[in-house]
Amino acid sequence: MIAQKDKPGVKRPRESRIHARLYLVLAAVTYALNLLDFAYTVFGLERLPGMQEGNPFFAMLLRAPWLAAAYKLLVIPTAFYVMYRFRSRPLARAGLWLCFTIFAVLGVKAAYMLITYRQYFFP
Repeated sequence: MIAQKDKPGVKRPRESRIHARLYLVLAAVTYALNLLDFAYTVFGLERLPGMQEGNPFFAMLLRAPWLAAAYKLLVIPTAFYVMYRFRSRPLARAGLWLCFTIFAVLGVKAAYMLITYRQYFFP
């Protein structure tokens, strides 16, 4: 059975340009935070004694740094694009906000670690 909003000829309310830009900026900022997390992880693993990657999947990818970089540069932006493209659906919007929240928290943690362990990062 076809939902009422998916029936041909039934118009759905159009998304405002402000909302479209909001989700585009949200996706871009989240991707930038993702890249900062990647840089901090690689830099920290080299310089901080005892530091380990908390994500088991990404820890496996870090065994081959080129593979980890390819993942962060290709797969993650594709996922953000898909969420942005389907931003009219509540699940995609929730996914974007969830990713933003996670990477924002990781960014705050990275800033705290940089300040706390600055002697290892900036000898």
